Amino acid sequence: MITGATNILKNAGSLVNKAIEEYGEEKGVEYPNTAYDLPVFYAFLEDKVKTIGKIRKILEEIKESIKEEPTYENALKAGRCVLFAAEAIEALKYIEGEEHRDAEYTGFIPDDLIRRLGLSLVDGTIPGIAVILGKTRTGKEAKKLIRSLQERGILCCLCGDIIDQLHEEGVNIGLDLRVIPLGKSTETIHALNFALRTALIFGGLKRGMEKEIREYMKERVPVFVISLGEKEDMRYGIEAGVLFCNIPIVTDQEEEEIEGRYISEKDYKKMIHKALELAGIKIKVAKIDIPVPFGSAFEGERVRKNDVFVEIGGGRSIAFELLKMGTEEIEDGKIDLIGKDLNEIPEGSTPDLGVIVEVYGEKMEKDFEPVMERRFHDFVNCASGIMHVAQRDLIWIRISKEAREAGFLLRDIGTILHGKLHQEFSEIVDKVQIKIITDKERVEKEIIEARKIYREREEKTKNLTDESVDTFYSCTLCQSFAPDHVCIITPERTGLCGGVNWMDAKTGYRINKNGPNQPVRKDTVIDIEKGEWKEVNEFVREASHGKIERVCLYSAMENPHTSCGCFECIVAFIPEANGFMIVNREFGGKTPCGMSFSTLAGSVGGGVQVPGFIGVAKRYILSKKFILKEGGLKRIVWMPKSLKEELKPELKKRAEEISEPDLLEKIADETICTDPEELVVFLSEKNHPSLSMEMML
Repeated sequence: MITGATNILKNAGSLVNKAIEEYGEEKGVEYPNTAYDLPVFYAFLEDKVKTIGKIRKILEEIKESIKEEPTYENALKAGRCVLFAAEAIEALKYIEGEEHRDAEYTGFIPDDLIRRLGLSLVDGTIPGIAVILGKTRTGKEAKKLIRSLQERGILCCLCGDIIDQLHEEGVNIGLDLRVIPLGKSTETIHALNFALRTALIFGGLKRGMEKEIREYMKERVPVFVISLGEKEDMRYGIEAGVLFCNIPIVTDQEEEEIEGRYISEKDYKKMIHKALELAGIKIKVAKIDIPVPFGSAFEGERVRKNDVFVEIGGGRSIAFELLKMGTEEIEDGKIDLIGKDLNEIPEGSTPDLGVIVEVYGEKMEKDFEPVMERRFHDFVNCASGIMHVAQRDLIWIRISKEAREAGFLLRDIGTILHGKLHQEFSEIVDKVQIKIITDKERVEKEIIEARKIYREREEKTKNLTDESVDTFYSCTLCQSFAPDHVCIITPERTGLCGGVNWMDAKTGYRINKNGPNQPVRKDTVIDIEKGEWKEVNEFVREASHGKIERVCLYSAMENPHTSCGCFECIVAFIPEANGFMIVNREFGGKTPCGMSFSTLAGSVGGGVQVPGFIGVAKRYILSKKFILKEGGLKRIVWMPKSLKEELKPELKKRAEEISEPDLLEKIADETICTDPEELVVFLSEKNHPSLSMEMML
């Protein structure tokens, strides 16, 4: 390990010197779309490192810490050096822009992807991260290893010849499949700086907090390394860096073991179990008996047009899904097919489809129906080769040729729903009976009844407001990563991840009385305009371990709601405009406050209160309680064009409700300006209401 570390450090020094000759010492270097410059340097050093000259200085300083005596302590010191050296090597690939790196591999993983995966990491949908180095003995074993990890929901980061093995075996890999091909060598650092950034993004830890970050990695980040095949000195050096990050390693080679940290296991089946055990990852895998691989890792898989066997809904045919309460007489596991299945339907068809699920359980309630029905999207997408979009009568499903060749049938959708409803809602589900309908006349008849039920649900929740309930709910799912963050979810304030609304939280509590969703009474009002209640403050104070004393749910300026790291958007105060901008995490460009989403998010997350800045869900922007204390939607002066378009119909409706029908045209976007002075000029020309409202400072 020490020899490997020395070699990597020498290689880094040589590349840095060459870069200085070409660009000069003051040439800036950083990764794209991150708030953390070069994450290893950011995490372990208090000084900012943003130039090649500074990198060279650090590398020269740390090489003195490498000692030749082969002890574990010296190996860890060498591993620390490897982290800096590998980061330097990889960062130099971006010195002329992202387009100059090797496009065959993913390379650096941007902050926005970590935030998108945040909710999946905290709720266990992604129970852990596997970093796989080297290659297996055969390509078939590589495919089997990856499939086994995918079916457990593990996110896989690949570095080495296993990437080529999977390509040769025809295994699709990429970000959307959560099998990420980083590269062949020192690109492993991108998996490690991914893990390090979870501490910075969710843990509220700051620059240079090396000891705290390493401890956070050990206690809270569910990551492990599988090291395969014969190793050269460089791999040993990388393994030393892994151990310094407090990440356990399992290898298929005979090595001297370190209890609980570094073990050998040649049997690939046992290897996964041992790695999960070392990392403290517990997985409940319910076997879903269908002919294609099944697991949460396939959720983001897209079925391309040329790969489609059949396409259902999405405007091409009639399609709907419905879950409703059944009686005790229903038969658990019964799946009725009314019409033809895929083995009787020609390739290229667009069949109609109705999926009706009846659920019985002593604790089942009608309020649970839409909550459970929305999960169909997640459940069906877990099948490899099946793409499911939207819900209710707006669903769009693509089934791939590969899935059909493997034997997948529409009846298998019923198998998926039966198994997952029992697994996810075991406390309230006793029986599940399903109808899969493809007969056109029957689908047309049943969709009428389904739409009647949809309307009844909408009427029931349409008038649900914060004032109409006496209880809010908490969500502390994210405390596995952001220990001091507490979400308070109300009928008019969705969880900032966008994934949990008030009804979801209410259902979550009824299913699991000791879970992350707890009732929060709101009996004693302190300030209704700010959204502050005595009981909410008391709950937040206790749940945040005393870190947060007060929270105003409707204010961005005074005791604002904390943020974890999974938020969909950031609302940020722009003093020049006497208003707020909103930026969503998909937007990577410049904003009027001078910071990108990633940079802003680095200050807002981690369970801290930052007056003038809050993380929010997209749906909350449309709420009547959205920054109510500051004036609500009238205060919004800028947002990315893509976000405007996404929310346009509902934004227009809200604008009309507040007597500002042309407000959307008065809100700037990046095509108009990204400079605060230019923004004020635009707002003045458009007579934006924020300029005539009470000054916030």
